[in-house]
Amino acid sequence: MFVSRSLAVRYAVALCLFGSAFPGLVGSQVLYDGSAATPPSSQGWLYLTSPFFGASAVRSLTEEAVILDTMAALGDNAGWFSTLHPEVPVLDRSAGYSLRFDLQVLAEEHVTDSRAGLSVIALADDARGVEIGFWQDKIWVQGDDPLFKRAETVSVNTSSALDAYHLNVMQDGYSLVANAR
Repeated sequence: MFVSRSLAVRYAVALCLFGSAFPGLVGSQVLYDGSAATPPSSQGWLYLTSPFFGASAVRSLTEEAVILDTMAALGDNAGWFSTLHPEVPVLDRSAGYSLRFDLQVLAEEHVTDSRAGLSVIALADDARGVEIGFWQDKIWVQGDDPLFKRAETVSVNTSSALDAYHLNVMQDGYSLVANAR
């Protein structure tokens, strides 16, 4: 799931779910293919905004990415959700799973230190997972004690290029690798 809170962002050319990063799992599935020159909503992703009606979010396509821009109204939220995506497999934390995505944060604003302009949320079949927040100069994780407060943080320039990320989840742990082409 991608959730935008006041940002302009370029999304992945391909959003892939991998099983090959873990023993016993093989293969990968492309869940969004930007080279098809269609938006995520044409490839099984559900697009939602808040407010439901009248949101100022703008979606556009380029040759290499989807751009989602919610900068016009700081209170607007928008994003694509995989809840109904026909190709998303069951994500099992005990077996482990990996999500590969490419993104670039072009601009971002946040109203508190515990909110991000862009969040990538990966939930397993038991509704446990990880929320990764992206700012232009930091990547961080939402904590669970206290809940929904910024936890682990790394300083990184997310606005300079469309970078590849691998999010690996195994049991109660995770890792995020940047520039992982």
